[in-house]
Amino acid sequence: MKKIAIYGGTFNPIHNGHINFALGIYNMIDLSKVIFIPNNIPPHKKTHIDIASFRLDMCKIALDKYPFFEVSDIEIKRGGISYTIDTLKQVKLLHPDSQLYLIVGSDMFVTIENWKSSKEIFDLSIICSAPRRYGEIKMLNEYSDKLNKNSIRNMIFNIPFIDISSTNIRNNIKSGKDISRMVPEGVKDYIYENNLYV
Repeated sequence: MKKIAIYGGTFNPIHNGHINFALGIYNMIDLSKVIFIPNNIPPHKKTHIDIASFRLDMCKIALDKYPFFEVSDIEIKRGGISYTIDTLKQVKLLHPDSQLYLIVGSDMFVTIENWKSSKEIFDLSIICSAPRRYGEIKMLNEYSDKLNKNSIRNMIFNIPFIDISSTNIRNNIKSGKDISRMVPEGVKDYIYENNLYV
């Protein structure tokens, strides 16, 4: 059975932390591939989200050199609010014989029981997360134990992380600071060519 991971997010912009996060989990589980899926409108964000086509383009540029990473526009094409359950169902139809894994950030992992149709999410996928900041592994393991007691499949990986956020990148751009170490070179060029986040 193939193992396919779904990694959704705003990716506004995608950065080296996202890539490192996915690479770590890819290697730990021996996945067939990871599908990056930029949100159209994320249900958990109330702030303005930049044009989806820009975020999609940046994901394609950032991940082009990784043959086991794929970028999908299914949430953008679907339109409206991007609910994970709808995406999982779509991906399962495309890959009916595969085991699906759902990669989520540490902040999202500890709220996942509150997501829309969470029981169906747990039935369709194994939830995967890892710390993205110092001191988070204890919190993740405690929440993982809680999920395990409820027979919810999940995996926590204590992999090396890069402490970067999209918010910091956008703030750096606004203040004229360098972002070269935060995003792939092609993404940096795309941001400046299109005057994003200024």
